[in-house]
Amino acid sequence: MERFLGDRVSGGWRAFVPEGRCNFAGVAGKSLLVFHAPFGSTTGTASNPDGGFSVADSSGTARAFAFKGVDGNLAIAIVHQNGFMLATRPRNLSLPAVGTVNTYWDVTLSPNGVANITNGSNTVVSVDNAANTYTRQHADGHFDTWKNNAPYVGLRYRAPATGVNEAVSLNLANSGISAAVSVNPSNVFYNISVNR
Repeated sequence: MERFLGDRVSGGWRAFVPEGRCNFAGVAGKSLLVFHAPFGSTTGTASNPDGGFSVADSSGTARAFAFKGVDGNLAIAIVHQNGFMLATRPRNLSLPAVGTVNTYWDVTLSPNGVANITNGSNTVVSVDNAANTYTRQHADGHFDTWKNNAPYVGLRYRAPATGVNEAVSLNLANSGISAAVSVNPSNVFYNISVNR
């Protein structure tokens, strides 16, 4: 069990890391997606007596916590001196049905600080199976369109539109938690949503 985290971090996890620049970097030939992570390859893992794991790399030691969703998929939160990472195994995302309603709490972090926690809702108004996209209408009336399994399997991409920021999002192992980062360097943000 002590090797569990190290094997997964280097063996095909998708990871998001909030950091001011939120630069996008895909690692060619590997199934790892990192958003400007200052956390390198693990050099060792061990159970931590206070819970979770201690994970060591060239930048120091971090705390890691693994969670299993109701669907059996795992997610990992890693807290380190420069912030935190969220990671999960890639899984094929399926399209939601038209009429699906989602209610959530939302918070966005930007270079200016943390925005207030807000509550919101959206309804899926159209699905394009050929393009693997779906469009939602939010309670405030604006629309956004997401493409599933882009830029990699297990992620979703939202193109920029009027009043909508370009982003890539990761859903954590059927936990009701999703994280999104900006892919536009002139408008950086990190967003966390929790279904309610």
